[in-house]
Formats: sequence, C-alpha cells, structure tokens
Amino acid sequence: MNRRKFYIPPDNKTLSFASLEFTRYVQKCAGEELFSEENRDDCEFVFDVLNDTDAAKMPEDIYHKFLQIKYDGFLAGVYNGKTYVLAKEARGVLFGIYKLLELECGIVFAAPEQEFIPTKRLLSFKKPLQLYNPEFELRGIGLHNDWYKVDWLPMLDWMTKRGFNCLQIFLNSYKERREKLLPEFLKRDTIVDAGAHSAFYFLPPEKYLEKYPEYYSRKSDGTLIGKHLCYAPSPKKEDEYAANIISFIESHPEVKIVGLWPEDGGGRCECEKCCGQLGTLVPEFVNRITDKITEKYPSIMVNHLAYSVYTAPPKDIKFNKNLFVNHCDYWDRIINRPINDYRQGSPELHSPEEHQEAQAAGRKYRNHKDICEELQAWREKCKTTVFSYYSDLEMKRRLLTDVSNTICDDLKYYKRAGIAGYIDCCCYPQDLTASIFNLFALGNYSWTPQMERKELLEYFAEGFCGPGTEPCIVKFYNALDDIVNKNSTLGFNTVDLLHRSPHEVAFFSGIRETLITATISEFANGIKLMKEALEEAEKVPENFRKNITELKMKTCDLELRFKMNFYFYAAEAFLDQNKNENARAALDNALTFYKEHKEIFKNEGCGLSAGKTANFIASRINQRLNSFANKL
Repeated sequence: MNRRKFYIPPDNKTLSFASLEFTRYVQKCAGEELFSEENRDDCEFVFDVLNDTDAAKMPEDIYHKFLQIKYDGFLAGVYNGKTYVLAKEARGVLFGIYKLLELECGIVFAAPEQEFIPTKRLLSFKKPLQLYNPEFELRGIGLHNDWYKVDWLPMLDWMTKRGFNCLQIFLNSYKERREKLLPEFLKRDTIVDAGAHSAFYFLPPEKYLEKYPEYYSRKSDGTLIGKHLCYAPSPKKEDEYAANIISFIESHPEVKIVGLWPEDGGGRCECEKCCGQLGTLVPEFVNRITDKITEKYPSIMVNHLAYSVYTAPPKDIKFNKNLFVNHCDYWDRIINRPINDYRQGSPELHSPEEHQEAQAAGRKYRNHKDICEELQAWREKCKTTVFSYYSDLEMKRRLLTDVSNTICDDLKYYKRAGIAGYIDCCCYPQDLTASIFNLFALGNYSWTPQMERKELLEYFAEGFCGPGTEPCIVKFYNALDDIVNKNSTLGFNTVDLLHRSPHEVAFFSGIRETLITATISEFANGIKLMKEALEEAEKVPENFRKNITELKMKTCDLELRFKMNFYFYAAEAFLDQNKNENARAALDNALTFYKEHKEIFKNEGCGLSAGKTANFIASRINQRLNSFANKL
C-alpha cells in the first residue's frame, strides 16, 4: 500500500502544530498514518505559506485565487490530484487544515472539549480548491468574569478551530496562567489582547495611592474615591503609566494588543477637570499613552473601550493609527433585534427618573440609531471594532438564548459599515451550554454569512448532541426562538425578559387577564415543545448525554424564570389600570411563587440576579401602591 505523504515547511511552530493536528485527526477518523516529506512534488497533501512571488510559480488558477486572500484567509481543496492548503500566514494554514478536516472528514468542532469525529474506512479528498476569507480582520472572544476560575486551554483550542483569531484577557489572570498558555498561544499564532479593565494593573493603587493620591478618582469636594484613575492631564502620571506599559511589553513579546480600558463600575472621578468631561478626557488620555508606546514599539496596537459615559468619539482628536476602539452597545441595545433596526433601543424602556439619573452621571440612554451613528463616527477617526454581548449571559440573566439571527444580521451590517471586527464578551464558563450555539454561530457567520440557520443548527447538533439528533435540536431551538425572540401578545420580546418593546406590538391600552393568559399559554406551549424535542434526542451515545441533560436543566430554569416574571408583569398590568387590589393580589402571588422556588432561584444558572430582579420589581410595585417594600 502506498504511503500517504504531506509537505509542510519546517521550522515554524504554527505550521508544525498544524501538521500534528492534521495527522492526529486523520488517524482518529480513518486509522490512517500520514508521513511528512521534504519534496512537495511527491506529496498528496501540500500545506504551505506563500508570498505573491512564490504563488506566481503555481498554476495560473491557483495564483489568481491566491491573490484574493485577505486577513487569515486560505485556499483549501483538491487541484490536479493534490490536496492543498495555501495561505499568506501560518495561522491561515492552521485555519485551512481545520476547514479541510470538517469538509472532507466530517468532523464537527462543536464546543470546547466537544467534537464529533466520524469513523471512515478510507479518506478520499474530493472537494475542489476554493478560496475562504473571513469577513473581518479581528474575530475575538473576551474571557471576562468567572473565567479567572477555570482553565482557558479548552476555549483557546476550540475558538481556533472555529476561526476566531484573538483572545482578550485580564492581566492579573494572564499573569497566573502565562507559563502554561504561552506555548499554546504561539502554536496557534493567537492574537493576544491583554488588558480589558486593567488600568490599575499599570498604575496599581497599592504602589502609588499613598504617595500620589491625585492619580486616582476623587469627589467634587476632593474626597478620595480611588476606584478609577483621574483622567485630568498629568505629564508625570502619564509618563509613569506609559513606562509601566512599555516594561510589560518588553517582558511579554507575545502580546500584540494592549487594552487600556478604565476600571469597570462606578466611582469615576468627579474632580473639577473630570466632571462632565470624561467623554473627551478618557480617549485623549489613551491616545497620548498610545503615542508614547508606539514611539518605542511601532507595531503594538492599543485597544480603547468606548462605553458608559464615553461611547461617542470626541470631535477634535486625531487618533494614533495604532489605536483602535472597541465600541460597546451594552445595555442600550435590544440584543435579539438587529443593531441597524432603528425602531429599537433602550430610551423608551426607562422611566423619566432613570433618564434623570443617567443624565446626572454624564450619559444618556441610546437607541439603535444612536449606536450606529456612534460606530460610523468612530469609523471615520480610527480602526473600529465592536465589543459585543452575544454570549454574555449576564446581559440575559444567564438563561438559555438563541440570538443567531441577530448575529447574522449584525455581522452583515458591520461588514457594510467597514467595521474591522469584534470581541465578544464571554463571562460564565459554568453556563456555557446556555450560549454555546450563539458562539458557534458567531464563528461560523464570520466566515460564511450566507449559511441558512437550519443548516447551521443541523451542523451544530451533530457535533454537540450527536448524529441523528439534528431534527430534534432544530425543533428545540426553533421553539426557543419562538418564545424568546418572536413578538408575544404582550410585547415581551427581548431575551432579558424584562423589557417591553412597543415598536413591534401595539402595547395593550387596557390590560386584560385574557391577554396575559394567552401569552402564558403561548410560552407554555413553547416550553413543552422544547422538552419534547430533548426527550426525542436523548437516545444518543454516552459522550453526548451530558449536553442533552444540561439543555434540559436550562429549559427548566427558563420555565421557572418566565413564570416568575409573568406574575410580576400581571401585578404591574393591574396597576396600569388603577386596579390596586388586583395588583396587590398578583404581587402576593408573585412573591409566593418566588419563595416556593427560592432555593432554585439562588442558583445563578437559573438567571443571574433572579432575587435582585424580584426585589426590584416588588419594590417598584409597592412604591406605586404607596406601601412598604416586601423583602424576600
């Protein structure tokens, strides 16, 4: 039997890793052993990094396709009997090999540590050579919140297989993991975005606060707050800050992007110079620091987060070409409606009192039109990316969601708008099952936006729930889509389960019990369909049952959380009709239901802040009833 041979250039960590991955998966799939060969002419498989001059020596058909490669793109497939993966960068070859394994071997990289590898008697590579380009230059995942508690390697491995090229990490967490992860980053040629909300990492209060309290946030009367930096211009502070960043870059050459985000949360500086001016002062500060960094390291990129009180770009700043912005839509968007659907947004979802509080803090509630206009304004000033929340379950109470249609529509809009990419905020590894399909869709639509949702679901189902479950999982996610994304009778159509959008449903002028009953019935039927679909899908091999079980648990969590919210909605509905006694009775029902399931609601997987939400709504209702607040 002829030995099957492949050629791949030596002396490159990423290419060596790519060849090991290819041979390992072929062995798993078909039991075949492949052999490396130095003479590419004798090889069945050719994996190579070329420049334009080298590519010009290839057949004309290949050369013309090669010239169209951009970002991490590649050519993959069969040409004149040979199977090629050709790219301009080593990372492109690695992406191409994973694509080849999916296309020709039928492997599905569904989730971290979850992949389907079919058994084949003989591997025959037949698909013709094609060009594959990503839609965006930067395709990142940000490991925030509870990711500091777990091993990052499974996520790093999976995201590379799905075509993501950037990992955003907090510096303190990276410091603890660097020794283990550095070889893994280098093998995959991962773009390391180190920073996020790490301003204090480069100017730690424990080192500077006592001697230089003026470096940190203060109240208007001068009282120290100390939860943020003071962003008033200060050459001494900025020199120290930049010097610490440069020292970090020198000792961490793998880092290609440094994130200079402010610390998260409240406690921003209210001093005379900062008060009301942070929207200008923060980006000016980051831009000056970028100037200092790039004088010594001209290839380093700096990531600035446009969020909170500084989402819009200052008018009169010329930004350093190495500074790019992560523009944050945060709470202001309706996450299960496309960002360019200008009917949507948060202003109408907030009370006059909330608007007043926001204005006092220096920000306003934006609608989708505002967000898109800010994006375009940033795009005119510097390279612009989006800080998205498709997998951030904190935004969705950590419940099971499907926003794949939004992702597809958003990415098409961002592509047309000239946006360079995204970093998606991923917060809770312990609940990854609830949002893994969204991440799967994000990776897929970043390369193949034309894929239909049904095809994507079937592809995901085979890898995550097992072959043969495709019809059941399509049914499951379609039912989920119906109850969390479609227009309901009451207009409760957002995945955070709290907002009501009057744009798509004529919000009832008179609340009627029949409307609430109809909506509960609609919801209950959707949950029933989801449960039935999972029962049908349960006859799968042992290695897939855990995922089916977790989807069942998440479905039960969703059911309980919806029921709790409906009780509270009913109470507010009666209040809207000045039926206070009915409202009091409905509120009592809501609180009773909450207390009956209190132990489950304490489980964060059943919806982050379920108790906080219940307290908040109960307090709001009681205030309207001119009564004392119920405490759970």
